[in-house]
Amino acid sequence: MSYTNDQWLRLGLVETMDLLVAHGEIPPTIIVLPWEKLFIPTQTSKYGEVLALELVHWIDQHYRTLAEPFYRGVGGLSRGASWAVRIGFNHPELFSRIGAHSLPTFNDDIRQVQTWATQIPSQSYPITLIDIGRSDQEVNALNFANQLDQYNIPHEFYLFNGGHTEDYWARHLEFYLQWYTQDW
Repeated sequence: MSYTNDQWLRLGLVETMDLLVAHGEIPPTIIVLPWEKLFIPTQTSKYGEVLALELVHWIDQHYRTLAEPFYRGVGGLSRGASWAVRIGFNHPELFSRIGAHSLPTFNDDIRQVQTWATQIPSQSYPITLIDIGRSDQEVNALNFANQLDQYNIPHEFYLFNGGHTEDYWARHLEFYLQWYTQDW
């Protein structure tokens, strides 16, 4: 929300992805970068549902995708990480991976973990990556990871050096791309 819609491009996403594909470190990948242009409270926003129910279908209809959850992840930075968590856990039939980079979590999503744990069959849990910088002021990332631990929901938690900054995210792009595509 605090950045412009070219943020991932400024971070070096295209160059990093092209380099990894060229070296055979990740398979060719389609990355879709929707932008939440207006801040609308999550309780009334349709952003997550439109992304999951309309955009995913549209991409599958218009591009040569592997239209299975195994080959689809959802991820984001900061508020985008919060959306990724909500979208991914509300739609495990669409996504097998959730990337939550510098996760602040939406207010009620930590309490939502118990509901997700009971509503999603354990074999369908999305695998979740949570990473955050040591000097990041967001404290909910660790609390969220602890809730996932409590309900035996698979995830990886990384505490790296850095903060809630574009420099932090740019330094981890290669790691993110390899994590999303590791089993493809």
